[in-house]
Amino acid sequence: MTGRFAPTPSGRMHIGNVYAMLGAWLSARKTGDSIRLRIEDIDEPRVVPNAAETMMHDLDWLGLNWDGEPVFQSTRHTLYQEALNLLSNLNIDEISDTISTIGISSNDSDSYGATASNTTNTPGTTPLIYPCFCSRADIRAASAPQEGDRFTVYPGTCHRLIANDPQRVKQRLANGDRHSLRIATTDTTIAFHDEVFGNQRYNLVQDIGDTIVRRSDGIYSYQLAVTVDDLDMGITDIVRGRDLLRSSALQIYIRKALISAGFQPKQPSHTRICPLSTTRPGNVSPNANARSTSVFSRRTASPRNRSSAIAHGYSACKETANTLNHSP
Repeated sequence: MTGRFAPTPSGRMHIGNVYAMLGAWLSARKTGDSIRLRIEDIDEPRVVPNAAETMMHDLDWLGLNWDGEPVFQSTRHTLYQEALNLLSNLNIDEISDTISTIGISSNDSDSYGATASNTTNTPGTTPLIYPCFCSRADIRAASAPQEGDRFTVYPGTCHRLIANDPQRVKQRLANGDRHSLRIATTDTTIAFHDEVFGNQRYNLVQDIGDTIVRRSDGIYSYQLAVTVDDLDMGITDIVRGRDLLRSSALQIYIRKALISAGFQPKQPSHTRICPLSTTRPGNVSPNANARSTSVFSRRTASPRNRSSAIAHGYSACKETANTLNHSP
């Protein structure tokens, strides 16, 4: 198996980041497998100058080494566009025929399914990738209140528009109306086994909905980029936060659609997903009470104290969470 670190260079790493990366490193190294480093800097407006170099320095100080050269998402726009072009050749009916319920115990490789890279959308069919003209306010107004992880399921406004009135969509595109691109979901249940939380099942239409794959500002979405990267880099062991558990189902769907469209991964294989219980309680900000690794590197610079620094920081995070959970 091949694991990965995938930090976003939007600031210094905090102990929660290190906890997830330590889990990924241990998962790979305990069996003698490799682990790759991917800098997820696709959302360039959020990137902090020199943050990637600082993160690599912190990982080196912690002894969390990686294999091969770091991969930067900001250098892979051509690959993401190629993947998007392949998906754009498919329509929703083809995906429905190709991707049925994906079972928990499925060990099939990702190379199954019909190749549809030369398929064109025909009149009367809904394309897999379609333009969405909705603003965030439009989506909030049309969406039902969500509980749990506060994930908002897209209400399908522009999906219905392109299915029922494709000429209007063409006219809006010709007018230059600002739009994002979404991937249509099918009434399919994605089932997978998580190493921590056990068997998981998500219905794509009810639990996830059509998802943006390219934003209206032209930036490729996180969901598309990481799925393409994991396929291209041969990543087969994924450790991530519990708040991304639902995203695992979506990325499995995008992964299967890419393979059906003709995308060839370097190392087709069954992917193991292992989210960590790192969800923050209540409405706590990702950076609230987070301690930067620089605090501990300054105080415990000796290599033999690396593990104790991580443990100390993790204990501090747990103490903060327990305090918040028991607050009136």
